[in-house]
Amino acid sequence: MSLADIKTGTSNTTQSNADKQTWDAMDALADEVALIFANGKPFEILGTKEGKTVPIPAGATGADLRAAHPYADRRDPEGSTHHDAGTLWMGTDPSTSVTNEFGRIHDTTNCYVAAPALFPSLGSPNPMLTGVALSRRTANLLEASVLPRPVPRSASAAGFTTPLFDGTVATFKKWQLAGGPNGGQGFAFIRGELVSYGSSDFAMLYYAVQAFDNFHLRLQFKVFDPNNCNSGVFIRFRNPLERMPAVLRARADAEGAAVATNPAWTAVFSGFEVQIDDNARGDVNKDYYGRRPDHSHRRPRRAHPAIHARAALSSQCVDAIRHRRHWEPL
Repeated sequence: MSLADIKTGTSNTTQSNADKQTWDAMDALADEVALIFANGKPFEILGTKEGKTVPIPAGATGADLRAAHPYADRRDPEGSTHHDAGTLWMGTDPSTSVTNEFGRIHDTTNCYVAAPALFPSLGSPNPMLTGVALSRRTANLLEASVLPRPVPRSASAAGFTTPLFDGTVATFKKWQLAGGPNGGQGFAFIRGELVSYGSSDFAMLYYAVQAFDNFHLRLQFKVFDPNNCNSGVFIRFRNPLERMPAVLRARADAEGAAVATNPAWTAVFSGFEVQIDDNARGDVNKDYYGRRPDHSHRRPRRAHPAIHARAALSSQCVDAIRHRRHWEPL
């Protein structure tokens, strides 16, 4: 059901006449609110259908607003504004509803609906906020009670004392993003894993609560796209939120790195990157100094799991690490 269209003037039923009174009451209330905000001062009405600005003098009344900008000119004609509805209405009784209060179809355990089909009727106002609220509530339910939760991994069981990330939100919050996400790249916590996304100017997620001296670091990694995998683990780098020393800044500027706008580059010029490239391709188009093709080595300098642009490991090490999918660098 929708309110009667007052612009056509063709409907004159009891219901449509009541709808017209409701429209008038809503427009009059909107004018009262505008006058309250104006507080007796002059103001302008923007965005009329003709693209004009309607000046309203100081001390105007509701009647003045209606005369300057008639109600009929403010309203969308019939059929110009619509929002989808459906038949999957919500309720607690399976005999009178299709889905429960979280959008789960009755008599199913894992079939949820988050769409306008949940709304049996809609008027002209945009139901976006209602839809977002319902979607967030359903997502919270799924995350908290339905989807499988990751089992926290113990560092002590492997002989390590400090878990940097154990698959829980608590340890994920100890990491901080440098660079991104406005650049299109970032990191997300998904089902107990740290997942990188995006392919533009890189971002870096670093452990922000503690710095270490000498250490053993063990980690596991997963490759989603074997044809396009290029990542790494930075170690021994400066705090990316602090300004680099002048000598490092000059080197970064000379190489055209956007350190000023992307602090993730700090790790490139002040630390070391243990390369992740599951195909062990490296950069065959550049030598150690990044200038020309290098054919003097069996394996490119930047191949997984080399220290980026510093040293490559043997093929036996590459095969072992690729098979086990974890590292334990010094």
